[in-house]
Amino acid sequence: MRKHVKAGLPACLFLLLFYIGKAQSVALPPAQQAFQLILDLRTDEARRLIEKMPPPRSIYLASLADMLEMFVREDPGLFSGYENNFEKRLDELSRLNVPSAEKMYTLAELRLQWAFINLKFGNELQAAWQLRQSYLAAQSCRQKYPHYEPIRKTWGVLNLTLGSVPEKYQWVLRMLNLNGSVETGLRELNRTSRASDNYGTEALILLSLAQSYLLQQNEMALANMETLIKTHPQQAVYFMAAAIALKSSQGKKALAYVDSLLSKPPLQIPYTWYIRAEALLSAGRYEEAATAYQQFIQSYPGENFVKDAWYKTGVCYALMNDNQQAETCFFRARSAGDKRTEADRYADSQLSESPWPHPVISRLRFATDGGYYAEALSIVQQHASDSFPSGKDSVEFIYRTARLFHQLNQTDTCLYLYKKTIERAGYKPWYFAPNACLQTGYILQQRGQVREAEMYFRKALSYPRHPYKNSIDSKAKSALTQLTTK
Repeated sequence: MRKHVKAGLPACLFLLLFYIGKAQSVALPPAQQAFQLILDLRTDEARRLIEKMPPPRSIYLASLADMLEMFVREDPGLFSGYENNFEKRLDELSRLNVPSAEKMYTLAELRLQWAFINLKFGNELQAAWQLRQSYLAAQSCRQKYPHYEPIRKTWGVLNLTLGSVPEKYQWVLRMLNLNGSVETGLRELNRTSRASDNYGTEALILLSLAQSYLLQQNEMALANMETLIKTHPQQAVYFMAAAIALKSSQGKKALAYVDSLLSKPPLQIPYTWYIRAEALLSAGRYEEAATAYQQFIQSYPGENFVKDAWYKTGVCYALMNDNQQAETCFFRARSAGDKRTEADRYADSQLSESPWPHPVISRLRFATDGGYYAEALSIVQQHASDSFPSGKDSVEFIYRTARLFHQLNQTDTCLYLYKKTIERAGYKPWYFAPNACLQTGYILQQRGQVREAEMYFRKALSYPRHPYKNSIDSKAKSALTQLTTK
């Protein structure tokens, strides 16, 4: 029986490369070797090396290995044993008599790791407590050792995390007296990303993730990952490059990175199959995509994206006109997995209304998402929004067309269509209007129309419920922070 796991993809990916990047700060050759093994998720081999190392490096790397294994496997059965390991490491760290920047840094890092692990496994109060302890430890380290560079990145991630917390959770931060600023986080990462040492590499990884998942600067993020992959050709970096490529509407690149991973067994990240399926779906290779979604479901012990994978398997069969297989998959999707991630919530909303995809809109959506713009443009040219009898389908076609013209950098056209989407959708519980507001804000921000951009970012926050509320709200809030600090 699958058990619930809390966090979705963006949080998992952010943390995955955040912590593996941090491990590069270890300079000793055995530690560097252990880091490379952890980066390849060969944690058992890494632990054998770590046992021979002195603390606090050994404490940090051992915790890193545990954390990555938990994030990749999402096995609740590991939680209790690894939590005991965490407590023992805190005790060992406290017994180190010589005060040092590295000791304080390690304490802040371990606390931060376990804040996110607790959040992922649904322990929100424990997560908040560990986050506060990490914040206080990092703050003390900065005050006592202001020139210690690694803590700048820890402080930057804390600020990015706290500064992008959705509005509905702000009361927790106020209660714990925690403050965060996306602008401060980015400034810390930008500063250290220019360094030529390992710290610069770490900061560049973090900056890439922030660019992609918070700021929608996907091209910059992908360029950074393409640079990193030349010097860090391990599974986790290839995986992240594939995820960012997919998010950047570069399905062909995502598929190339994923296929590179799959050509070097044993594969340690089951979610690789999900990314491959998404890339194949955007390319219109529906039978291969359906197979990849099923390989993900079979190899992945967690809950996240399982509902979405079953739903999209059904979509693939529906687009191949195999209605019997599609109906079977939709039936499985209704009871499979969880509804914690936004992709799963969207799948659930589709299943509760009508799971059957509109073939025209679906092909337009997937082609645009994958960067197959010629195919998408051909679809748009053959149809009009008033040709769809369903009000939702009509609005979605306008929205998808706006997304296509946005990707083609035809901003006047896409602005018109985004505003038309906002007007037609009203406050229906769809995500088309909120995201249209967000994207309109970004365009106006780039044009220097700050007041108008702020209005649309605030409007994006005003929609009470839709499947992508957390991520759209976080991005809108981050954008507003940037506007007010300039």
